[in-house]
Amino acid sequence: MLKIVLAAYARGMISSRDIAFACEQNVVFMALSARSVPHFTTIAQFIREMGPVIKGLFVDVLLYCDELGLIGREMFAIDGCKISSNASKEWSGTKEDFEKKKAKFSKLVETLVAKHKEVDAENRFSRRR
Repeated sequence: MLKIVLAAYARGMISSRDIAFACEQNVVFMALSARSVPHFTTIAQFIREMGPVIKGLFVDVLLYCDELGLIGREMFAIDGCKISSNASKEWSGTKEDFEKKKAKFSKLVETLVAKHKEVDAENRFSRRR
């Protein structure tokens, strides 16, 4: 379930109904869910109960992606190629810089999870299908 939620957040999906629909229709989500199709209420419950754990993990993923230079670019691909790195001072930072980045990502993830809960609450009685 965590893989599905993180993949959805990475694609801007913040509705449990949309995530459940993606598990039925999207090949990537089918693979991540091992062809299981969780009900949207199961996804919403997972977010409610595991929200703090998801937030922390997603922040860590974002920090790692940023460290690799994958955030803020137009496109990235991971294919196992070794690429030289830039070790200049402008590309490195202090612990204080890292803490600022972490705080920024934490706030963004907090907003994302809160928005997901809000969207689910608004769509509680509506039907998508």
